[in-house]
Amino acid sequence: MISNNRVFGPASFAKALIGVAVFTSLSASAELLPEPRAAKPPAAVAERMDTVLWEADALWHALGMISVPYWDALTQAFLRAKLEGAGLDVTPGLDILVEVVGPNDGVIFDVDEELRSAFEAEIDQVRTVLAQNGARIHSVWMRRVSASVPVGALERVARELPAGWRVQRSLRPGLDAVAGQGPTVTNSAGYRDAGADGAGVTIGVIDVEYDNYWAAVFNGDAPGGATIVDYCTDANVCTPFGWGGPNRHGTGCVEAAYDHAPGATWRLYRIRNLTDLGSAVQDMINNASAPRLITHSLSWYNTGWADDSGAACAAALQAAQGGILFFTSAGNRADSHYQAMFAPAPGNPIPGWHRFDPAGDETNNITIPPGQTVKFFLQWNNADGVTDYDLYLYNADITVELAKSINVGAATFEFLTYTNTTGVPEVTHLGVRRMAGNAVEFELFESRSAATWQYLTPASSTTSPSNTNHRNVVSVGAVHYANFDQPNGTPGLIMPYSSRGPTNGGLTAPDLCGPTNTTGFSYPGGFGGTSCATPNVAGMVAALWSAGTGVLPQVVRDAVYEWALAFRDWGPAGRENTYGRGGAILPRVTADIMPNQLPNPIVLGRGYTIYVGILADGDTFTNVATVNAASVRFGRALNMAAAVPVAPAAQIDLNGDTRQDLLFGFRTSEAGFDMASWRGVVQGYFTNGAPFACWDTVVVLMPFRAPGMQGHAEPLVWMAPRAGREE
Repeated sequence: MISNNRVFGPASFAKALIGVAVFTSLSASAELLPEPRAAKPPAAVAERMDTVLWEADALWHALGMISVPYWDALTQAFLRAKLEGAGLDVTPGLDILVEVVGPNDGVIFDVDEELRSAFEAEIDQVRTVLAQNGARIHSVWMRRVSASVPVGALERVARELPAGWRVQRSLRPGLDAVAGQGPTVTNSAGYRDAGADGAGVTIGVIDVEYDNYWAAVFNGDAPGGATIVDYCTDANVCTPFGWGGPNRHGTGCVEAAYDHAPGATWRLYRIRNLTDLGSAVQDMINNASAPRLITHSLSWYNTGWADDSGAACAAALQAAQGGILFFTSAGNRADSHYQAMFAPAPGNPIPGWHRFDPAGDETNNITIPPGQTVKFFLQWNNADGVTDYDLYLYNADITVELAKSINVGAATFEFLTYTNTTGVPEVTHLGVRRMAGNAVEFELFESRSAATWQYLTPASSTTSPSNTNHRNVVSVGAVHYANFDQPNGTPGLIMPYSSRGPTNGGLTAPDLCGPTNTTGFSYPGGFGGTSCATPNVAGMVAALWSAGTGVLPQVVRDAVYEWALAFRDWGPAGRENTYGRGGAILPRVTADIMPNQLPNPIVLGRGYTIYVGILADGDTFTNVATVNAASVRFGRALNMAAAVPVAPAAQIDLNGDTRQDLLFGFRTSEAGFDMASWRGVVQGYFTNGAPFACWDTVVVLMPFRAPGMQGHAEPLVWMAPRAGREE
């Protein structure tokens, strides 16, 4: 076993390399934890930087004192191993990727010009401090700066920053991970094939890696003309965008959305942290043409306890307020999440451990598969401004501290990482320790592994920014695509990992569910998780929106919500915290022949009236009276761009199935066209304002007068079952 989060200060360097704490008299029913012996940063820097960064800086200086005058390869390799084992992003030159963050998690909204000038002056100060200490800046957003800082300059940077600013480790988001099945099960295929293929809509994809992207383009599974905005600018640590490699998450997201909307305009963003996320959103606002949507299959942790708190929510809110529909994965954490009120031992000791059950068990047993790395996140309700918790991981016998996170202060949450190198499943013990303040509610998340937990809480396991309180931010859960045709009320369809609500502030989440495990070029065996469900929903909405790009985002959003409740309201009726409103699906509008109509060649004369029937679909479109406008356009070969309705639609059962269909009459403007083998597009609007488009055979009705066709002055026409026409 190795410690993957322990970096040692100079005073205890030699001792800490060999020291372990041994404890006995452990109870089988209530596993108790020892008193930790970890040193914390000096008060002058404790709230200005993460403890792990202070430890990294101290180790760098300690090695300089005990090593040879020059840094040999062995010393550098040792330091790199310790830094990377602590979960830090390290460059070949031993710089650390960090975020330098101002007050309020670096978030600013609705400020006047005087305050904005003050903030910009602060940013200039931060730039100067970083430059003077040999750092390189990668991106800036609000009061957040992403930068690579030499490891030996971390504490000096923290001390020199403006008041209220701090240096924190750069935390990557968790990943909520050939024609796919998404367009078929959501019914967007009919829209796409009718020309509503995303044209006129801008789709932004935000992710961390796009390996295999150019191969997907070559295979026809991803857009070749996408605009790429890459915030991974350090050539020492970033692989070239889109080359071959195993990290295909972003490419899989693009492919899933592209199946629905290949005609869209695409912008792809490669990010590494929250500052990059905000910069990507700002770029969409500044440079993408409306209508616009973002698909974001990432989970952010420790960004804020309350709804609408933290930088991830700020970025999503900024997009939503800018008229962008922001689709975000609800998370894959239903089976790797624990939430409870802190339960102290009798006497309410401070410091003291949380008790996971009434018998006094102080540990959550986590079994880690061999070779896997766990990443644990701890955050709590810090509204009181004083409560401070720490996080520890111990070995199976609770004799060795494997990893810890001991930041100081209520505003800084905890993160630790550990790798099981034993070659066999390893039982570990996770403990939460209160250092100051009150017994408040807290939650634990783990990402990136298949570890199993002793104590689990599926409820409230959605991740940020699903806790953004704006209707243009849409959180998405996951249902296997093979189950997407199940009727309303069907239970047990949610994927076991798909995160549930409510949020910590009580919002119902997720908003919708999308199809997952759809196949693609980069994931031929199926792209899983809410990572797959989210771009499938976003791509479906892009196809719908392109049928009427002038429709407001809230109209499109509310229509999709309405249809989910009408057609795929799984589980308990109504909106709830497992499926949200239900599965995302579009109504199918089917233009088809009338009863007894033979598929004979028909030649139309000038001024003839075409009758098109729109049939109700028994599965997803049970009341076509929700269509309130329609038009018909034909292929270019007919030289007729459109035919204008001559009268309001009549509701009538056209095919004898007792469902109400619609009958539209359209006046032709040209003569002499054979309609037998041509296909036309019927497009229009539902009464809820959402557009539709369908591609099917457009035919002429046999002599028939439909009730309610008032205002139709032309006589109905008999079309002979032969080539030619009769007038």
